[in-house]
Amino acid sequence: MAGFREIIGQEKIVEHFRNAIRYDKISHAYILNGEQGMGKKMIAEAFAMTVQCENGADEPCMSCHSCKQAMSGNNPDIRWVKHEKDRKSTRLNSSHITIS
Repeated sequence: MAGFREIIGQEKIVEHFRNAIRYDKISHAYILNGEQGMGKKMIAEAFAMTVQCENGADEPCMSCHSCKQAMSGNNPDIRWVKHEKDRKSTRLNSSHITIS
């Protein structure tokens, strides 16, 4: 997992997420849509990690317990849900990332 600093070419969306965190205006849901390889998962990982970081800044510290758990894929507050490969769509009521 990487922080927002490692994301290149997505400055507008990164700034949106950083501002949401800075000003405590995080929405209940975000949809990241685009072509494969555009960085959707990387942005989602950075956002989830930053929100869960114990440092409380707009960038994950990478050293607190929560960040270490996220980097190892073992943070119980970050869950990844993928759509079924054989389906062209995903039911909205069954796909979400829970950040608590």
